[in-house]
Amino acid sequence: MEITKKEFIDILNIASMGISNSSAVYEMQNYNFYKDHLLVYNGSLFLNIPCPLNGIEFSVPAKKFYSAVAAMPKKFELLKNNNQIELHGKSKKITTNFGLSGLITENITHQLNTKIEKTSHDLKFKELPSNFLEGVRLCMFSAAKSSNFGTLTCLSIKDDLIISSDNLRISAFTLTSEMPECLLPVENWKTLLKLNPTSYIYNDLDNMMHFLTEENLMVSIRVVKGHYPDYKKIIDQEYDEYEDLILPNEFTTMVADVGIMNQDVLATEQYVKLTITQKNITVATQHITGWASKELQLSKPLNTNISDFSVTLVLQSLLEITKTVNKVRVITQEGKNNRILFLSDNFRHILPTLQEKS
Repeated sequence: MEITKKEFIDILNIASMGISNSSAVYEMQNYNFYKDHLLVYNGSLFLNIPCPLNGIEFSVPAKKFYSAVAAMPKKFELLKNNNQIELHGKSKKITTNFGLSGLITENITHQLNTKIEKTSHDLKFKELPSNFLEGVRLCMFSAAKSSNFGTLTCLSIKDDLIISSDNLRISAFTLTSEMPECLLPVENWKTLLKLNPTSYIYNDLDNMMHFLTEENLMVSIRVVKGHYPDYKKIIDQEYDEYEDLILPNEFTTMVADVGIMNQDVLATEQYVKLTITQKNITVATQHITGWASKELQLSKPLNTNISDFSVTLVLQSLLEITKTVNKVRVITQEGKNNRILFLSDNFRHILPTLQEKS
């Protein structure tokens, strides 16, 4: 079969998002071509990509096969010859061994593909909420990065709300419509965002959430089972005294400049003190070698006379959220710690203060 190199490489690039580079399981490092689809699975993410090859079926190590294809001219022939796949160009020929062993056939083509086919044909996909991908993008950075945090490495989806947390900061996003309750590992969301799915279905028979793109490419993510803390009651908490303000455009740069003072300290131990008055906002930090402070004038003075609002925050967490959100709710609570809430359309984000952290 004649192959156009660029189109084929584009398909392989998408499939490589689901290849496990660290797994010792042979099949998770392979491209699996089956029934004119390219299948890859890394243990938690499954990609099913249309790839017409006139019914040619084989399984090959992904890295070696990709390199072989990359070495071909713009047009080349792909042939199956006994237990080998041959790539023929005008001036070169590359032959690579392959195998559809019993292990690969059973685990990839049977267990996974039969479930995907059943999902595709027997069940109807639903349109994703119009702002779903935006919610994922805004919430995913707050999820815990270490597997030691269990379900906190996931995005929690329940009804019309996406929530993420590393047990310190909390992000929440309100969707335009409800979705099934599930926990999905955040490690796979970067791939999902790149592929831009438009519809989904949750199949509890195979414990996976399936997403479909307009190009009929299917992304399936393993659903995690377990308990997720009830952060909704914190996000939905009502406050009697608060005021909203827009951070100055230079705010993130100011925070980074002040934070240089603590660059030799562990990231989790780098703190800055944020002080807000009626007309100004100040960021300051201290170090055994000295201190740093910067002040900016608010573009619009606060309506209330806030004379003593300050919170101590983790530097890195503050930098991350202010790159995306510039609206802040200043919350004062009598007899309790001050709190700061970052807001945008449908999105809320709470940072822990030093007092809350301890």
